[in-house]
Amino acid sequence: MMDRTHEMRRLELRLNAAQTEITYLASANLEMDKQIAALTDNVQELTASLQEVQKQLQAIKE
Repeated sequence: MMDRTHEMRRLELRLNAAQTEITYLASANLEMDKQIAALTDNVQELTASLQEVQKQLQAIKE
């Protein structure tokens, strides 16, 4: 009986650790999604700036 109780407790601890890890990973994933969105916005802004500079350079050449 003690062996079974001990095994159940060990499995409960493993389950709790796994649940904690899943929660941590989900939170980290959400944070990464936010960072990717911010980087995407930055890339779009830089692309627009580059296009404007290219237009200005073309106008100077003409």
